[in-house]
Amino acid sequence: LATQEEERKESPLDRIDHEELKEALKKIKNDIKAEEVVQAKFRSMDELKEHMKDLEVKVETDVEVMRKLVDTFNNTEDIEEKVDTLETLEYYVHQFDNAIDFLTLQGVEKILVPSLN
Repeated sequence: LATQEEERKESPLDRIDHEELKEALKKIKNDIKAEEVVQAKFRSMDELKEHMKDLEVKVETDVEVMRKLVDTFNNTEDIEEKVDTLETLEYYVHQFDNAIDFLTLQGVEKILVPSLN
């Protein structure tokens, strides 16, 4: 009895309309063309890195920038420079990953706690 029911059930392949399948395949080909257009329009990361090397531009990570900002804050007595540094740090630290890095850099101990007094 169970085998007769299984035989009566349609297979997923029986429900596919061949015209719909042809249209879907055409769209896939069009997607590939769109990908080629994107590749022609934009450069790969390796190409960009190579170009940046040629320009002698140093790309710093967020944590490197934050480390410099913490050092700047601690090594300056100028209030305006401290405020600018804090505003820049605020921009970086609002991102979750950067906030964790700020804690790792001991930003709370080096900046926040001393600033409370």
